[in-house]
Amino acid sequence: YSTHFLLKPIINLLEVSQMYLRLRTIFEKKNLYYVFEGDIISGELKKSYNKWGIKQFQLNIESFVDLCNNIGTEPILFTQPRLIKENNTKETRKKIRLEYTNLDFGALCKAFNECDSTIISVAQKKQTKVFDLAKPFLGKNDLFLDHIHLTNLGSAKIANAVADFIYQL
Repeated sequence: YSTHFLLKPIINLLEVSQMYLRLRTIFEKKNLYYVFEGDIISGELKKSYNKWGIKQFQLNIESFVDLCNNIGTEPILFTQPRLIKENNTKETRKKIRLEYTNLDFGALCKAFNECDSTIISVAQKKQTKVFDLAKPFLGKNDLFLDHIHLTNLGSAKIANAVADFIYQL
């Protein structure tokens, strides 16, 4: 028997356990380098990211949907509207602050796309509503201050889109 074969049932149980999440968070805080939002990360930007982050993101979304369903509310998932997209112009790329993410342009695009796919996949799996808010606003320069933060115009347009979506439910 391989060790992996013996540990698989335990790992499967732990992946959905709150104890696992709390212990992992304690371990990561003690053993991994953390930065706070808004901190600029020095050094070379990374060309890739750990896939465990996407798995954890999926677990968090699934847990959120399950929690909502368990307390009798109907969750609605949204993708993240953003400026960054694969074919941004040079002018638009100047607004994208990669040093806050520690990812190069290609890796950040891929991470956002993978997050969108994860949200949509969880919505389908859990049979819950999803609004792909990224799609209609992707790359619209006048709506964003940087890669994700909105201008006043962006806030108004996205608020209207969300209101229209909810009104149609």
